[in-house]
Amino acid sequence: MHVRRMSSADKTWWGPRIWRLFHCLAEQSDRIDAAGAWRLALQLTCDVLPCERCRLHFLEKVRRLRIPTDGPNIQSTMREFMWASHQGTAVEQFPKETLTDVYGGARDARLDECRALLEEIVAAWTRDNALDRFRVVFLPKWRRAILHLIHVLLLPDPARIKRR
Repeated sequence: MHVRRMSSADKTWWGPRIWRLFHCLAEQSDRIDAAGAWRLALQLTCDVLPCERCRLHFLEKVRRLRIPTDGPNIQSTMREFMWASHQGTAVEQFPKETLTDVYGGARDARLDECRALLEEIVAAWTRDNALDRFRVVFLPKWRRAILHLIHVLLLPDPARIKRR
């Protein structure tokens, strides 16, 4: 019996990992300074996705996205955006009401999970040459953008820091 090894270039491998990464990040995006980090991360995601169809679909969604500049609205906007962006394409559909239960939780633990997912994706795409020669240049930039977003989400929210 021949068992087919799933390639990291196969969207059934990378798709669930990227969606989990983004859903977890969205659930933690209650910081007022997360909007800029999200914009960069999403734009670079459009540049790095290994599937042309997925990339164009995601780019279309990202171009229409308006990210607010206040924490609670960033969180709800990103939660809705991530949920709506892949309805019909995800293997497992989640009702919107369950997103926080599935992807939320303790901030540090969730963001550590995001960091590990990011590194798994980057390592696999690099190892398997999943990105063609035109998109591979975006991989380090995408990695830094996601790490920056994670870092922003780990910092204390500037809106909640009392001025002395």
